[in-house]
Amino acid sequence: MNKPCLMSLTLIALITLTACSTKNNVATIKEVSVNKSSNNTCVNEFKALQRLSPHDFDLYQKQFNQLTKSYDVYKTNKGLINKDAQEILNIELDSKLKLICARVKGAAFKSMDERSQEVNKI
Repeated sequence: MNKPCLMSLTLIALITLTACSTKNNVATIKEVSVNKSSNNTCVNEFKALQRLSPHDFDLYQKQFNQLTKSYDVYKTNKGLINKDAQEILNIELDSKLKLICARVKGAAFKSMDERSQEVNKI
C-alpha cells in the first residue's frame, strides 16, 4: 500500500476513534509516524470542535464515517480490482480526507472568531 493511502487510512481511523468518544472521555489516540504534524492537527481540531461547535462536530463526524465506510468497501474488494482503479480510489480517499480536515479547520476557526467577537463586545 502506498504512503499517501496509508496516511489517509491511519488518519481516518484516528478520527473515527475520536468521534466514538464521549464528550467527557476522549479516546486515547496513538501517534502516527507518517506526516504526524498534519494528522495531529486535524485530529486535535476535530476534538476541539466537539466542544466548540457540537453541530459542526456531528456533521463532520458523519462525513468521516462515510469516508471510513468507503475505505471498508475498498479494502474488502481490493483483490478484485485492478491496480489503476486502486490508485484512483486511493487518490480520491486522500483528497476527501484532506477536504474534510480543511472543513474542520475552518469550522474551528469560525467558532473561535465568533467567541473572540463576543469578548470584544465587553
